[in-house]
Amino acid sequence: MAMRTSRATNSRPRRNFDRRRVPNASLALETGEAVRKHKQQDEEAVVVGGGPVGLLTAMMLVQRGWKRVQVMDRLSPPPPPEQADAWGTADRSYNLGISWRGQRALKRYGALDRVIRWSAPYNGRKDWNPKGKCVEREVMERTIPTQVIQRDRLVGCILQEVEGRFKDTIDVQHGVECVAIRWLEDKQVELDIRRQGGEVETINTAFVIGADGANSVIHKAMEARAEQEKSLFRPQSFRVTRFPPAFTRVYKTVLLHFPEGWRKDFNYSARGVDDVVLEVLPTHEGLGIGVVLFKPDNDKLLNLTKETVREFFDRNFTGLSPLIEEKELESFLTKRIYNLPEFQYSGPTLHAEGSTVLLGDAIHVVKPYFGLGLNSALEDVEILDNCLEEKHNDPSKAIVAFSDARAKDSQNLVEVSRKFDGGFVRFVLPRIIDGAFHKLMPAIFTRDAIKCMQLGGMSYTQVRWRKRGEKLLQILLVLGMLRTVSFVVGAAASFAMQLVA
Repeated sequence: MAMRTSRATNSRPRRNFDRRRVPNASLALETGEAVRKHKQQDEEAVVVGGGPVGLLTAMMLVQRGWKRVQVMDRLSPPPPPEQADAWGTADRSYNLGISWRGQRALKRYGALDRVIRWSAPYNGRKDWNPKGKCVEREVMERTIPTQVIQRDRLVGCILQEVEGRFKDTIDVQHGVECVAIRWLEDKQVELDIRRQGGEVETINTAFVIGADGANSVIHKAMEARAEQEKSLFRPQSFRVTRFPPAFTRVYKTVLLHFPEGWRKDFNYSARGVDDVVLEVLPTHEGLGIGVVLFKPDNDKLLNLTKETVREFFDRNFTGLSPLIEEKELESFLTKRIYNLPEFQYSGPTLHAEGSTVLLGDAIHVVKPYFGLGLNSALEDVEILDNCLEEKHNDPSKAIVAFSDARAKDSQNLVEVSRKFDGGFVRFVLPRIIDGAFHKLMPAIFTRDAIKCMQLGGMSYTQVRWRKRGEKLLQILLVLGMLRTVSFVVGAAASFAMQLVA
């Protein structure tokens, strides 16, 4: 597979967005095909990034007939999902929720059953406000319950599917980092890779899928190349729009043990008086992985000691603090502080030449607490699959179709999610207003935008335009009500004055 060729470049024009290629938003997971057979392709493919999206993409390609797919990831492989001692800790990785969007993609390629086996269902929520008041609310509107699983454990599940069913066609290599990419003549691609402790090697392939995350080497190379090629008469074909931090939060993790009588399929949440939030999601073993969110300069948390940490948790998380053992609190003091990703999206195209395409966080990054990042990324695999089907497995045509189908939707996903990233005014209040209008007139007003994107039925672009129309109608209704009230008050005052006169 390793081969050197001469370097050259060419380009493809921009295409317009087409929502018709977005997968149907129905919840009928039972219609997904576990394994599909297609005419075998003579070409090979390379997937950069061995996370959930990269591994699922490899499975999709071999089910479409690719004879060999190489997956490279710079990290070491995770423990197997059945290794309970590896997942009975909050140190390994954070929990993610897989909604109908992600479950549909996993079902389509035959990985859902194994994932559900090692997940925990999410069927409700229990919240504590800063005053310690508790409100319990079950989730009733979800036909398909969200499944919660640690991110690395999800990788382990899909990796087992790959090793068990596709070991002769998918070659997963861990500890291998892609450090550079070059586009050659005849739709060929040259990749420079480095193995752990080794020197840089060069491989050549005909089809590259960049699923290497928010700091993608592939999208950085595409952006640099597009910057060089732009001119007065040729707009920049690819760029990464990175938003500056507006509501910065960092986090630490902590493990909770649920006592008898506590629901082990709930999301528990507590807002503290010291501007901290504790979000807890369940694991397959019945434990809770908590994420403590706080500002980077929160001195009250940063200066905790063994003598003060329990009092801090009791004061801020009254209902949840008793579920945390003393050794966990002591461990919390020295745990690493993690950063949340900042919002960004790529576009207006998502491909390079006829040989390279980006998926997942390489094209859209949102905060994980919206429940949209992983699910939209897994949905990308389905959309690329649909485009390959439409273009008869021709990657050069399918990746252009993918850009048409996904670029604008990805932009709207990020921009809508970013508007909700904030405190009460930006996040809570808009959801309260939308919820009130939906309750009063459900035939006219939908739920809030985040809920609409989570529950499905519309693309992200459709959600954005629908909510814009609803906001305008809300304003008109409020203005109409104020004018009516003003008229009634004015008329009453005039009548009172006439009586006095």
